[in-house]
Amino acid sequence: MAKLYDIASIYGPQNPEPVRQLIGRVFENDMRFVADYKESVDTIMTLLKKSFNAALKVTEMVKGDTVLQRSQSEQDDIIRRLLLDLCEIMTNLDLTTTYFPEEMLETVRNT
Repeated sequence: MAKLYDIASIYGPQNPEPVRQLIGRVFENDMRFVADYKESVDTIMTLLKKSFNAALKVTEMVKGDTVLQRSQSEQDDIIRRLLLDLCEIMTNLDLTTTYFPEEMLETVRNT
């Protein structure tokens, strides 16, 4: 599955339709990828939920609501890591919704 995401991220922006067709054909020709796809989407959603929970903790930390107080540089580092994680998750979510077949998304929604 990682190779399909690599193809989508490298070639998709310049060649969206051929990439969509290629990825669609992979699923048409080998249904073993369906389980891998579902696992990938589940992982993306789990990471997104964890990031939102982390964002809530960061908000509490910045407001001073948490017991553990952090220095400004520690807070900045935590926020920077959270934002980088969110960017990566959103990029993968964008690749999934842009280049993978809509039918696959429906398959995942129905499970």
